[in-house]
Amino acid sequence: MIDDERKVHECVIIGRDLAIMENIIQYVVPGGVWFASRVANNEEYALLLGCTVSPGFDFKDFILPSFEELSSKFPQHHKIIRELTRD
Repeated sequence: MIDDERKVHECVIIGRDLAIMENIIQYVVPGGVWFASRVANNEEYALLLGCTVSPGFDFKDFILPSFEELSSKFPQHHKIIRELTRD
């Protein structure tokens, strides 16, 4: 996640394997925060993944920025933005 106001990057690990310190099974991303997700190990996959939006969601309000747009806004985080965006 990158906070639009503070320009700070934060990573939250979501999982249910307590043996490896995963103890968050869901997370609420605050408004005004850009976010992306991926599996921790590229050799694995997620069978079920969801994103619930509140209040109601409308695609006319949806923005999917490019690498260039986000990296120009947050140049200090260009590496993680490159890993999580497509051109």
